[in-house]
Amino acid sequence: MKTMSDEIQCKYCQQKIESENYRVLLDGTRLHLKCFEYIANPGKEFESKIENIQQSINEVRRQLYIELNSRSYFKKLFSIQTDRSNELQTEYDRLISHHKRLLDESSIFNFKKLTEFEEYYDYWPHRPLDWETRSRSIRNKIGQCEKCYRKETKKRKLHAHHKIPISQGGNHLESNLKVLCNYCHRKEHSHRFGKFKSDVTNKSFQKKIARVEKAIQNGKKLTFEYNNGRQPVEEITIIPLNITYVNGVSVRGIDDELGKKKIYALKRMAFKKLKGRDESQDNVALIKKAMREDRLIHCTYRNYEGIVSERTIKPLNFSKFQNTMVVECYDYLRKTKRSFRPSRMIDLEIVDQPGKQKRKS
Repeated sequence: MKTMSDEIQCKYCQQKIESENYRVLLDGTRLHLKCFEYIANPGKEFESKIENIQQSINEVRRQLYIELNSRSYFKKLFSIQTDRSNELQTEYDRLISHHKRLLDESSIFNFKKLTEFEEYYDYWPHRPLDWETRSRSIRNKIGQCEKCYRKETKKRKLHAHHKIPISQGGNHLESNLKVLCNYCHRKEHSHRFGKFKSDVTNKSFQKKIARVEKAIQNGKKLTFEYNNGRQPVEEITIIPLNITYVNGVSVRGIDDELGKKKIYALKRMAFKKLKGRDESQDNVALIKKAMREDRLIHCTYRNYEGIVSERTIKPLNFSKFQNTMVVECYDYLRKTKRSFRPSRMIDLEIVDQPGKQKRKS
């Protein structure tokens, strides 16, 4: 006797469904699990390529930084590039160009697929990939809350609301959507709206978001303390990929230790430098004072590889390297002119004579 799964076909690939490994949409349409996952995120292949390119960019940038810092003072002074640094710069420019091209291709591809899969998203079992487009469309069309008839303001935001909930057989068609302000929307549901909004408008929360966005833009890693409420607080380092605003603000990134993609709630992330004044600002102020008094700075310095050393420097002036502030100085450990990042200096003190010069590790 044939079962139901033997007699039905996947609507997307038109192939027979021969096992129970399928998904059902709100209108009864059945899809193979692989087809369902592809429609849910058609740009996954592009995401993987973009992540790989981003990692390559980070690695080339790191090698270029090492190569430029290893030049002699004369070559730095006259911006003389080595053959190796020219090769790395060419490769870096090529990767950046490829990265931008992939982003453009991904955007065009996703737009086409969102249009192609619209009939599936109409009856998607949860919030569809094009939900923001649907929500924005009806909010712009109606322009006011359909319950209190008030327009959107700085505090009163408009939401798209399902007339018939998805759990009760509703769908994502415009005929099943209406526009409510956040106050009226809160009354329609048993759970609270607005808590997420208050988080986003909080100044300290905005600083966290800005810090994550800057790390994503510059391709830098993020280190933070994470409290998930169940396990002890742990320090985590990730390569941030993007920020999501579904069910709160979260950061999606690759765990530097495990090499796996994970999602972290931003409100549970604690950045040490955000708790008080930025230590690098205090370091800069102390270095400027030493320059005014024509004195020396003794400090502990940790380089990009984590190697710690004690050294005395005579600060000369400040400059920027790859949009990062550095102090140009005479280094008594290497007995040559060097450049150091104030943010990597620890336990600074102003001295008149060079102190003990030693590499710790």
